[in-house]
Amino acid sequence: MITVKRHSSDKPWMTDWYRRLIRCRQNALRNGQHVRYKSLRNQVQRLTKQLRRKFYAHKMESLRNSDSRKWWQSVKQIIGIQAKSSQPLTGLANHVCDGSLQTLADDAAPPQADFIPAEFIIDQPDVKRSLSKINVHKAPGPDGIPNWVLRDF
Repeated sequence: MITVKRHSSDKPWMTDWYRRLIRCRQNALRNGQHVRYKSLRNQVQRLTKQLRRKFYAHKMESLRNSDSRKWWQSVKQIIGIQAKSSQPLTGLANHVCDGSLQTLADDAAPPQADFIPAEFIIDQPDVKRSLSKINVHKAPGPDGIPNWVLRDF
């Protein structure tokens, strides 16, 4: 029976054999066995490259047939990029409107005009319905306003 310790900081590609090899390398260093240490050090380095390459190749292969959104989420997770907050303007709402995002969105008053032709009049429910259907995972338009701003506010 072999006891194997796992740590939360271990890389996902680490195997039991790899851990054992590292433990043997460290014991050789501790006991002054320099020739054995150098041999084990080289084995660990080669195995590290091999395991890492296989792990990430397998990850990417499984993502090849998935949609682009899922692919990018997985890539960001692999390289450690954190997702943005789902409510990035909460701080502004806390400061201006006692934390109410709805009040912050409703405070924007439309401009007043003396005469607006009928073809330019759009009902507020139609605008609200159209904006609520915006896909926030798509790129912004030429105005550069992020889609989540248009949808949420």
